[in-house]
Amino acid sequence: MAWMMNCPGSQNDRTAFNFSGFDKLLAGLPEGHFVVGDAAYGASERVVVPFPGTSLSASQDACNYYVSQCRMAIEQTYGILVRRWGILWRPMEVRIEKFEHVVNAVVRLHNFCRDRKVDVPTENTGSAIPPPEVAFDDDGLISSDYFETVPVRTGRPVKDQAKASKPREAIRKELEVAGLMRPEHNIARSHKRAS
Repeated sequence: MAWMMNCPGSQNDRTAFNFSGFDKLLAGLPEGHFVVGDAAYGASERVVVPFPGTSLSASQDACNYYVSQCRMAIEQTYGILVRRWGILWRPMEVRIEKFEHVVNAVVRLHNFCRDRKVDVPTENTGSAIPPPEVAFDDDGLISSDYFETVPVRTGRPVKDQAKASKPREAIRKELEVAGLMRPEHNIARSHKRAS
């Protein structure tokens, strides 16, 4: 897990990303490799984000759905981090100037455990406050019902579809050729949430 704590919490994700130096790490990725982000980040050759707007083609909507599914692994990583470290189960009782040190230590320890394949506790270890409940699917992954996916959007189109990244467009085309679309159950769930 990569992290950075050099911007105030009120800073938007894109600005924080630009200050993080993470873009330099991404520039070193092999050709054809990229990371997946949410709409707060700009589309590029190394960052794939959902298509913006409300009047998307069926293949753009399918791409948004599958990009959203990929982002769930990121959210699951946060869930595992919280489950492993009880200090994150409740509001931290440290002075604000120490908060950065606590988070830094927790993430470093988390990465250490991940690198050494240390299991995440599956039961309450006697803490006064139990870890948050998380629903798992049959494959042992956090249930997709636990996370939001990019909603189906209808309405006015966004005028500027520019800055579409080549990887995102390649994903969209592959999904279209394969005939993969957003599943009907997800469309129904998204419409239900919107109403």
